[in-house]
Amino acid sequence: MPAGSWIDAQGVLHSGSRPGDSRDQEALSVGRPTGQPSLHSAQQDLETGRRRQGGFRFIGFPGFKWRSVIGFVVAVQFLMYVVSLWVVTPRAGFSLNPTGKALFKIGSSNSLAEMCAFRSNFPQHVLELRRWVVPICLHLSPLHILLNVYFECSCGPRIEERDSALSFTVLFFGAGLMGNLLSDAMGVNGVGGSTACYGIIGMDFATTYRRWPELEPEQRESVKLGVLQTSMMLLLWEIILWKELDHFGHLGGFIGGFLIVLGRARRGFLVCFGIIAMSCVWTICIHPPAAANAACPGVWASYA
Repeated sequence: MPAGSWIDAQGVLHSGSRPGDSRDQEALSVGRPTGQPSLHSAQQDLETGRRRQGGFRFIGFPGFKWRSVIGFVVAVQFLMYVVSLWVVTPRAGFSLNPTGKALFKIGSSNSLAEMCAFRSNFPQHVLELRRWVVPICLHLSPLHILLNVYFECSCGPRIEERDSALSFTVLFFGAGLMGNLLSDAMGVNGVGGSTACYGIIGMDFATTYRRWPELEPEQRESVKLGVLQTSMMLLLWEIILWKELDHFGHLGGFIGGFLIVLGRARRGFLVCFGIIAMSCVWTICIHPPAAANAACPGVWASYA
């Protein structure tokens, strides 16, 4: 048969290349089987898949996505840390430990300022109540923010993926709110995302509580061991850093996360959340004696 000729199914001789041969030759020329995508197209498909999943990954945390609630939270925390160091006066700069006055101006916890928001020409200073939420995004040192971000990036994505962005937002900021309220009610006035982080731990305990009747005896033993180990580690952490940690903030965050998760099935737990929150608000803003109002001018002077 002459070179370049071929016979069709009816036995007719044709000259030239067989239809489809150019595609097959092209496939062979790049060293891949016919009909298989090239390495370049596979890479493009991979990148497209990543974009569809929600954005670029955070190295070291496979489940983390910048375009997510936890990604937004981490970005805001780093931004606020930079602002507290370099933008708001007095600036700490390369010391990397924001000054207390700079944190105050941004919105660190301060029960006195929160009380004055109600008692000093309400609602002129109602913005002071930002201190019930903003401290979630404020940190005192590089180690402080890195520890919280590590925990958030390790645990947050699995919750957001399992539930929804809205559910995770309510859990994270609801637990942080409860932690800040309890901390302020006890006069501690701490800062940091650990209140919300303990809310994630509270969520895990609440999930275990809900699933307990469905577990087999073997599973219950395993779960009990895991809960005991986690509890002991948390207790040891609180004891070792007894003077440094905001224990009431952590406790409030844990309680908040626990009640929010259980409240999805039984509204009574959400009522309990509201009662605790309002009790803290009463303690912070209503209960202090009238003589405490005299301190409000000094609070406003702190912005100078």
